[in-house]
Amino acid sequence: MTDTDRPNPFAQLGRFKPKESDVNTAISSDIDAIASASKWPSREASVDKPVHARRPFGTSAEPPKVQFNIRVDDADKERFYRIAEERGIQKLGVLFKQCLDALEKADRDSVENQ
Repeated sequence: MTDTDRPNPFAQLGRFKPKESDVNTAISSDIDAIASASKWPSREASVDKPVHARRPFGTSAEPPKVQFNIRVDDADKERFYRIAEERGIQKLGVLFKQCLDALEKADRDSVENQ
């Protein structure tokens, strides 16, 4: 068989024509009208709403908190928790700040006494 003897499988496709594009836009506009009348939300992003930057969480007069991890002996950890419990401190960061303040005060006092 040669190339000319073979039937062309696409020969009959010439009678098919593409659909007119305005039919699709009419259907699309009808669907949009029905959806808006039924108050269905659109999947498309709305462009008329102004985009506001969300306020980050934890913004206040205080500076943001960070996590601080240290390795300590078990006895020192228990001592730290015991001191917090005795003073009625719920947040360990408060006790840590008090410890740092006391250490700095002790350093200043020892420098002044020399």
